Amino acid sequence: RPLFRTRTRIVDEGGGRLRVEKQPLSGGSGAQDGPVTLHATESPWRDTVSLNTTTYLRARGAKRSLADIFSPCAPWVAHLGSLATQRDGVAWLDGNYVDCTWHNVFPQGAGFEFVDREWTWHQDIRLPVVVIRASYYFLARTEDQPGISRQLARRSGRALITEIATGLGVTPGARDFDDFVELE
Repeated sequence: RPLFRTRTRIVDEGGGRLRVEKQPLSGGSGAQDGPVTLHATESPWRDTVSLNTTTYLRARGAKRSLADIFSPCAPWVAHLGSLATQRDGVAWLDGNYVDCTWHNVFPQGAGFEFVDREWTWHQDIRLPVVVIRASYYFLARTEDQPGISRQLARRSGRALITEIATGLGVTPGARDFDDFVELE
């Protein structure tokens, strides 16, 4: 959508430090359309691999199981779970975590750094929805890539995402998939 177009700049701060700036092209510090808001953001450049890249490298080749491919993502789920509030047995995250998917997550010691947090959802979001979103984006970016494990080439994306999430300790239900569709 034109309202959500951004300009991304990598700024040299000197001393070997870089910063990533994202600005809405619509001007100002942000843009909102219904339940989603785009914010101008700044993040330090991370000269390391994201959780997405780590997982992608593990997905190359036919020998790894699904559990092995996605095992680096389990601490990410645990970390998000520690940030969540429990309501009726479901982990809920603040809407600021909607885009904390693997390409925006960098392992930092025992925790994680989340970058490019320009998107927010208007209300709390269920943890399984974020896991579905991260899995979906990963699968969409690896689809048809040469050398990717056949474990990821299944016909039903929903079944594969459910298996990935379940392996990470999260059991998504029909409502979670419906909420994911609403987000997208």
